[in-house]
Amino acid sequence: MIEVAVFTPGLTKSRGYEKYRWQVGELSSISRTPFFDAARALLANGADPNEQIEMVWRRTGPDSPKRNEHEPADGCRSLKARIGVAAKLTVGEEPVPRIRTRTDRDQDVVQADDSATLVPRPPPTPTQPT
Repeated sequence: MIEVAVFTPGLTKSRGYEKYRWQVGELSSISRTPFFDAARALLANGADPNEQIEMVWRRTGPDSPKRNEHEPADGCRSLKARIGVAAKLTVGEEPVPRIRTRTDRDQDVVQADDSATLVPRPPPTPTQPT
């Protein structure tokens, strides 16, 4: 099982929803839907679509602001799915937030900062013979 670490507190708001930093091994980014974006990034980087992933909430460090009653506790496990299944999902916001199938019209809401790696990584460019 692959662990997707999602860090609290949230960083910024996007249309009223917080964005969270997530990390799986060397992959990391900032997203409103970290579990599903991490699944798409893993799939794009060659992960087995049948492998399980699980979202685990983590505090950003000992200097983090005090946890409020709306934030999950450190180590709280909240979602689990196969990578291939999670990669096909997103969170719809209209009329109420709920998990739904991702469509081609949906775009990944990923906003990287200087310490984030945009995902999915672009495929390597083939080298031309000289």
